[in-house]
Amino acid sequence: NAHGDITPLRKAQFLVRGTILHFALGFRRLYLYSFFDEGTDPGNPEHFFGLLSRDLQKKPAFYAMQTLGEVLGDTMLAERGPEASGGESHHLGGGSPRETAAKMAASPVGDYGFVFRNVGADGSPTNGFVSIFWNGARERAGLFRAASGEVEIVSMLGERRTIRTADGGTFRVRFGASPVYLRAVSPVALVEAKDAAVPDGATISGIAAILAAAPQTGCPSSDMPRILSLASSDGGVAVRASDGGKQRLVFSVCNETSEKLVVRLLLRDCGGEIVATARAESSPDQKTEVAFDVDPGPFRLQRYTLAADYEADGETRREECPVWLRVIGPATGGAARFSSVRFANLEDPVLALESDELEVTVLPQQGGEILEIFDKRTFRNQVALDYEDLPRLGSIPFANGVWDQATIKGEGVRASFGRHTPFVAEPSGDGSICMTANLGRGVAVAKTLRLEGDRLSWKTVVSNGAPTAATVDWHLHPEYVPGGTADSYSDVLTIPKADGPLEIPFWSGLGERRIGDAAEGWWELRDPAAKYTIRQDYDLSAIPTLRLWFGPAAANVELLSIGRAAVPGESVSFKADWCFGRH
Repeated sequence: NAHGDITPLRKAQFLVRGTILHFALGFRRLYLYSFFDEGTDPGNPEHFFGLLSRDLQKKPAFYAMQTLGEVLGDTMLAERGPEASGGESHHLGGGSPRETAAKMAASPVGDYGFVFRNVGADGSPTNGFVSIFWNGARERAGLFRAASGEVEIVSMLGERRTIRTADGGTFRVRFGASPVYLRAVSPVALVEAKDAAVPDGATISGIAAILAAAPQTGCPSSDMPRILSLASSDGGVAVRASDGGKQRLVFSVCNETSEKLVVRLLLRDCGGEIVATARAESSPDQKTEVAFDVDPGPFRLQRYTLAADYEADGETRREECPVWLRVIGPATGGAARFSSVRFANLEDPVLALESDELEVTVLPQQGGEILEIFDKRTFRNQVALDYEDLPRLGSIPFANGVWDQATIKGEGVRASFGRHTPFVAEPSGDGSICMTANLGRGVAVAKTLRLEGDRLSWKTVVSNGAPTAATVDWHLHPEYVPGGTADSYSDVLTIPKADGPLEIPFWSGLGERRIGDAAEGWWELRDPAAKYTIRQDYDLSAIPTLRLWFGPAAANVELLSIGRAAVPGESVSFKADWCFGRH
């Protein structure tokens, strides 16, 4: 209807509802009239029947059918539909799928519901159900019941969120002209439904959200203003000293409404295991603190996610707050200690060099990269590291930690190493780690890290066992956060120049800063507010180039050596030392 109210959203609603009804009624095939629009004439309805526009832009109907396939692609229609009772609701189930569909079509209030069951590749039933509800005439607020636990709610256009049921397995969800999919371990029953007002702008914002960006699991739907917020008292990372026992995590729950909310809290670890539950009453316009004592077990790094489920405006909603728990090893008694530790989101073991002052973690399988340099006196990491990036470090060109790379080339010689190169690590008894890799064609590399108190030494040795001469291009890429943070205009980098020290304030996101040649082999990065200093000393004759790059969260003071000669049967080395501490 070119002159009516058949909007793109309504077309999507009709298409999905019609597809489901035809399937329930036993139709074996359904044909779409057009995949893309045939024209752009506003007076010709035939031009607008597609899932894509004439210029091949995805319309709401495209996303709706895509979601339908994703959610129901591996399901079969169950023998019995969901039930409802009370108020204006009615019995939706009973009998065969065709009988169920016929009963529902005749319902005076227009609440439709079907239950589908997950099936395996051979068509046999498996665990899990998908229940679908809609009402083509009005917006409804429904009270549903399922087996106690979590329910995933998927909107018609693909927006996903997960909520936890209340006691008895009940939860609330709005439904209307746009079908809503409810995924659970059991069929979902409609207990009661009442007419509900349509939120202002709900239809428009719902489409805008799905078209603008991919929705994220756990987020409230786009027409729900956030009325409850969660925050960790430690921010994104909670750093604790190891005592071999439980560690406390504290969260704040802030109610931004004028009503008291009953909040169901659930804390999960990296593997999705539930480690704690709680129930709290959140008073209007107040902040409530909740604490959990967790056991990180064998992990030095563990990620926890707190989920808060509550009811508001006829909906069961969820807010989530993640926090990383980083446990620092105990005192070493003055001597350096080497150990293999575990991070919960990494399969490969992480090596740790520890003194009473520092804890340095290294990942041999990712080029021997330094992940962290934690100062045990301040519980702050002195290099930038996003723990979310750990499983994919090798695919991130320039970010996180401290790492080096090199290219070795000559006649008949071509080798390189970097963050993709796996190293074999061997501890020694003098507080150091030696990591080696055979690059082929007679070329090998060895890296040694040594820790003494608050001083860390790095040495990379490239051996040329080929019969011909080669050159080595070497690059050390670090990302420093002195004192634990990168503070614009406050942190100061000092570089020795021929006419005296050059002081440069840290600028967030500035990019490369041309500084010319350094007169001596050292530099110093200070955080005056924290009274913390990182100093590096290096061999200026072997590493002649200092490159400075300011990123949004770190200062990169990079060391470069280009064209270093490596004669056959000999090796070249690159060395640097750091000192970390308050000044």
